[in-house]
Amino acid sequence: MIINTAQGGGGSDLKLNVLCQPDLPTDIFDGVLLQTASKESIKKVVFDSNVWAAEQWQNPSLVATAPISLFARVGDVYDNKIFIFSESNAYSYDPALNTYATLAKISPARSYPCCATYGDKIFIFGGFDGDSVLNTAIVYNPASNTFGTIATMSGGVRENACCAVYNDEIFIFGGLGSSASIGTAIAYKPSTNTYRTLASMPETRGYACCATSGNEIFIFGGFSSPNYLSSAIAYNPSTNTYRSIAAMSVASANCGCVLVGDEIFIFGGRKAISSYLSMAIAYNPSTNTYRNLQSMNTSGYFISAFLYADSVYVSGASGTTMECLELTAKQYADSPSVIFYRIYKDTTLTAELFSGKVVDGIPVDFKNCMLFKDGNITFPALYLGDGTQWNLARSAQ
Repeated sequence: MIINTAQGGGGSDLKLNVLCQPDLPTDIFDGVLLQTASKESIKKVVFDSNVWAAEQWQNPSLVATAPISLFARVGDVYDNKIFIFSESNAYSYDPALNTYATLAKISPARSYPCCATYGDKIFIFGGFDGDSVLNTAIVYNPASNTFGTIATMSGGVRENACCAVYNDEIFIFGGLGSSASIGTAIAYKPSTNTYRTLASMPETRGYACCATSGNEIFIFGGFSSPNYLSSAIAYNPSTNTYRSIAAMSVASANCGCVLVGDEIFIFGGRKAISSYLSMAIAYNPSTNTYRNLQSMNTSGYFISAFLYADSVYVSGASGTTMECLELTAKQYADSPSVIFYRIYKDTTLTAELFSGKVVDGIPVDFKNCMLFKDGNITFPALYLGDGTQWNLARSAQ
């Protein structure tokens, strides 16, 4: 089907020929062909300056460069900012402004702790001070930009544990002790500054990630010497018991996870020494199943994941840059639609497909072309017609 003009954003008359069909046409003209499985009766063409398919990574990431490497950092979200901690350094990232701010120095310094936000403070547990694994814990107050000490953890030292908030407590699971992974678990109550001992996990588990969903805390992957784990478990705070849930398709330690709606998104990690993952999957507690997300742009481990607004920010995989997973695409009432992601002409861009078309009299470069159908965006093979022949600009993705 050829569309010579269509109404797009702002009511523009789009001067562009578009086809969506299985075969190359016999006649040649200026325009675009998406080689689809069947001929589509396109209802409209949409031009947009910032369209992303649902759950698509910014590539490259548009997040500002951090002051330091984000590898092996931990953090949490509070008051519309992402707080990042490691060693003696602390920073906040403001997604709205795309800027970092330097915070007070962490004292005492620690690497590989776990942390969680409760109320108006961020609590940081355990870690490694360069010489020893720690049982101490500290609290950060964003309002005053100060750190303070809280009660020492019960049950001994631990680093690379995972923790999650449920009701009025912070639950801390596993990690590494002085010499090996451990399976013990404790709960910290900020209002009384006390800990209580929980049932131990079914097996030792360090380098895991966890997130609360509904009445349970879900714990994924990790390391139990000498094995990297694909298994996952759910802890019920009400009964102080664990149950097995579906395993991930690949073993992953040092992965990161975050609750997104009704699912828990899990990112990266490593399945063996020096074997790093770009994995991105979503676990649905109600169905006990996983689905694949688009893989991260780069592989990495010691991952932290943060949900802010309609994006997930992932640190640890790309040095000083956080990856950003856009969760929502703009939805179009009519389906199917051809969507062109466009940006104003910029000679520094290398990803442009073709240029010189006119929308509202403004020259633009068309960076990508997608098909929106039945609520999904796909990337069929893209051909460009120059009046003499059809040229493949992008294979199907």
